[in-house]
Amino acid sequence: MAWLTWRQHRGHAVTAGALLVALGVGVILCLVLLPHLYPDGAQRCTTSGADQSCVALLPQLSTSAWSWIVLGGLLFPTLLGTVGATTISREFEGNGYLLAWTQGVPRRQWFLRRALFLSCGALAGAAVLAAVMQGWFAAQRGAGDAIWGGFDISPIVLFGYTLFALALGTAAGALFQRTSPAVALTLVSYIAVRVTIAVGLRTRYLAPLQASTVMGTNPAGMTGSPLPVVPAGGWSTGSPVDVDAAGHTITAAVWCASPPPVTGGCYPAPITVLQPYQPASRFWLFQGIEVAIFVGLALALFALAHRLVMRAR
Repeated sequence: MAWLTWRQHRGHAVTAGALLVALGVGVILCLVLLPHLYPDGAQRCTTSGADQSCVALLPQLSTSAWSWIVLGGLLFPTLLGTVGATTISREFEGNGYLLAWTQGVPRRQWFLRRALFLSCGALAGAAVLAAVMQGWFAAQRGAGDAIWGGFDISPIVLFGYTLFALALGTAAGALFQRTSPAVALTLVSYIAVRVTIAVGLRTRYLAPLQASTVMGTNPAGMTGSPLPVVPAGGWSTGSPVDVDAAGHTITAAVWCASPPPVTGGCYPAPITVLQPYQPASRFWLFQGIEVAIFVGLALALFALAHRLVMRAR
């Protein structure tokens, strides 16, 4: 069964391997061709604090090569999702499952061996991808920037994303028993789940902390609020909020020249500006929470696919 599964998916394995090699070569070239950015040059720049132009040295944001590398890392689980979608659906389309089931291979064993073989291969590819992406994190640390920007390509969550994409494709293939709709559902569902969790749920894993700054007087000519300074490595998770002395939220705060009662949208000092953020110390905790979510979803999808295969006619 393992040999047959390999024969059916060796093309996918070659494609995934080529993508990993390309990403690895790209990381090496970036590290070799841009040595002033990694990590000592950027570290000296950020510790000196003398030149604000040092911000432009962030390679993961300003270098197009890194953007392509990160994009490749994000697409890798999607590729494995399509592999999962074709694993079961192709068997049903070509009636290959009938040969196995009539030759003494039980349905349960037929499904579990395929799922286990592909899962091991997918996780091995994710491990290689995680090793490649360590170059990105080396540059990130060297530039002194927050590591939150690389949340989606961190080694831990890559395993969860990969397993989830494979399980989603397997369940879609068992549901439709046709390749084209299974692949389409896999792609749409994977992107929808990833975006929903990244945008709507990730910031709520733990209640954010609040960075604040207090304006006690009205600086000359100032009509808006200054932004609080988020601690180093922090992730700003929302827009700043202005609060008056009574603790009421203010919109479009404008300071009064003197402290009369609030009239005409003019607010007397002091005004506190609050900026919600997640500290860098929570990065790995959030990684653990997210990978637990995706692994749990993957196990549920594998269970659904197994049930669909067992009930197939």
